[in-house]
Amino acid sequence: MSNDTARALGAKSPMVVKFGDKECQVRPLGIQELAEVEQDCLARYRRSYLETWHKNADLLPNGAQILQEKMEEAARWDVEDLPTKRAYDGNSVCVTKQLRQWVGAQFEIEDVQKVNENRIASIAASCLDQGLLSEAKYKELTGKVIIPEQIAYVNWWITGAYDGMITMTWICFKKYGITREEVSEKLCLDRVLMAEVAREIERVSAPAVGNG
Repeated sequence: MSNDTARALGAKSPMVVKFGDKECQVRPLGIQELAEVEQDCLARYRRSYLETWHKNADLLPNGAQILQEKMEEAARWDVEDLPTKRAYDGNSVCVTKQLRQWVGAQFEIEDVQKVNENRIASIAASCLDQGLLSEAKYKELTGKVIIPEQIAYVNWWITGAYDGMITMTWICFKKYGITREEVSEKLCLDRVLMAEVAREIERVSAPAVGNG
């Protein structure tokens, strides 16, 4: 993960997530852990790409040969070969009463007026990343235009895709004895928590020695 997109705070977060009796505190990921996240992202993207070609090979002349060529091509990829993605920064989100009410309705948040502004902004940014909130709807709710940034695929994946958010959280919490399946099971039932935890891990993480 590049230095220009990660935030080097180097300190633990106050956010704690409970898995049964285990309390897992959000913390910065170290260089090796960030590399592990990147490799999981690459492997999942590569597999999805090849599965698409495999499912449609019978529709193409010389489909088997084309698939073999695509497999050889994908085997040479590293994270720099992945496409860029558009993503939204929570710091750019304008929180209005209407946006707050929309978030509350979408995620069935009781007394959404008591949720702090930063949390609403973070949730809204994740909704924009995932396509749950369109730019047109955002403008309707806020009266503002929001401009996405073009960022590396991995940086989008860890906060804008379910697989990426689950992987990011699992890498952070596995030292507590938590499995990826446990993370997936818990977070898929609470999309708000999924988005908040992933963005908080991303916020405090940076590829700097001593952060792990």
